Amino acid sequence: TITYTSETSVAATGALGTFEAYQGNASSDQVISVSGCILSADILIEAPDDFEISLTRGSDYANSLSISPVANTVNVTPVYVRMKASATGTPSGFITFASTGATTRQLTLNGVKYACNATQASLVNIANRTQTTADISWTNGNGSHRVVFIKAASGGYPTPANLTSY
Repeated sequence: TITYTSETSVAATGALGTFEAYQGNASSDQVISVSGCILSADILIEAPDDFEISLTRGSDYANSLSISPVANTVNVTPVYVRMKASATGTPSGFITFASTGATTRQLTLNGVKYACNATQASLVNIANRTQTTADISWTNGNGSHRVVFIKAASGGYPTPANLTSY
């Protein structure tokens, strides 16, 4: 059986996870898809204040954008979503997809902003050294986690990455 619909429709699909970033940084983007049929107007996509959207991965982010139909149709189009660098705390909201005559669609957005360490650890002390062990102590900074990198060479620096488990 083939079912034909003559209704204007907008579809928005995608499984968005929690957006995460450190204060002052935008999150990585996540992708969703939007499409529409029997459209007489653009699909308007709007993000809440702490999020932004783009049709181009990595650039041209804004709070709203529109996609114009061709022959009354918007083919499946990727939309990139990210949490803004200016967001704080645990922002949330809905991204909306609307077009004249179509039911408005929404997808839920949730984010977490992590505080950056303003004070680094200091006063590193190495005691009781042997060929295979040592006691290491330091004065903590104001962050909630610690990582210690030890290198068996005389030079160089480790390069820890944000939001990485070691």
